[in-house]
Amino acid sequence: MASGDLSVVAAHAAGFYSASGIYAKGTGDTINIPEGYINIGGNGHGYVIDAVSNFNPLTAGNNDETFSSFSVGQNYFCYACQQATGIAKIIFSLNSTYPDGYTADNSRKVGWFHYGRVRTINDDNVPINTSEEPYGSGWKTNVSNGIVPNAVCCLLNRPSSGNTGLAKVGKQWVYIYLASQLVAPSVSNYKLIAGSAKSAYNATPLSGTEGLSGSNFNELSTRTDERLLTLDEWYKAAEGSPQGEDGNNTYAWAATTNTGRTATGTVAYAISAYNIVDCVGNLYEWLATYSNRSDSTSWGWVNPESGGEVGQLYLPYQYGIVQYLSAGDWSNGMFDGSRCVSLNIAPWNVSANFGCRFACGSMKICK
Repeated sequence: MASGDLSVVAAHAAGFYSASGIYAKGTGDTINIPEGYINIGGNGHGYVIDAVSNFNPLTAGNNDETFSSFSVGQNYFCYACQQATGIAKIIFSLNSTYPDGYTADNSRKVGWFHYGRVRTINDDNVPINTSEEPYGSGWKTNVSNGIVPNAVCCLLNRPSSGNTGLAKVGKQWVYIYLASQLVAPSVSNYKLIAGSAKSAYNATPLSGTEGLSGSNFNELSTRTDERLLTLDEWYKAAEGSPQGEDGNNTYAWAATTNTGRTATGTVAYAISAYNIVDCVGNLYEWLATYSNRSDSTSWGWVNPESGGEVGQLYLPYQYGIVQYLSAGDWSNGMFDGSRCVSLNIAPWNVSANFGCRFACGSMKICK
């Protein structure tokens, strides 16, 4: 290094972040924060992050007073804030931009978590009862409210879409709730011309009622840099969800007397081993898996979306291609379950009892 050259500490570089691990759920409703370095505010603004076990966002001084308790369905955002000591101050907030009392220049979002319903499982992700027996008597109701452990996000472990309300299942991030409206969808000539979706608690899930087909849900997913789940991915996310029942909605919105969809998260026990909600009942879910449902040899061109200018399909007959649907709907009773699948519906079908949830991969960048 020549005389007069600048010596740059890594954390002083804009956008820099380094940590010895990822943020994770601690004991009870707390968060474990790893030690590291972070840039807050651009070049020359490097700060230390001290490791903290069981950081409690409800403790005075640990939040910006936008909340005083936790609520089911709410996202809580974590910020590293500038402090004269050179050690970043960790603040939680309901704000998704920056905490009260700070600005975008002196604070930086480093993570968030979702507070919701959590199914009790063992180390193998198998649901257990209060006696810790896998699928033992009472396992279906062994659900509590708390920080969703696989929905704790940080700069090194978060959905690539950057959206909230997702939980990690394997290497994928999956909507905890059925997709609902962020921006109102609009369909013209079979094609989506407006709209976007979100994963949110106590929201009306999108379906064919809003004019959406399987193809439209596929279009909708790209608006938020997400996608539909494959059948295999959906089976994994839904595992551990109780089966529907004919005469009640105790474990799923599936009673045969139901006449329509219900708000997301309405049924407290309709939750999988991975804390994914409404995998059984409420709405069938369009998947990213397709099949041919006929062995006919009478193949030819068909035009089911005539006027949409999307081309034609070479099929054995008008509905020779199907898009998989999972979960079951609001009135299928005991037919609904975590391995329920329907293989008789074409992707251009629009039905009030067909909805969807989205997924994406992980992102590990500091921006």
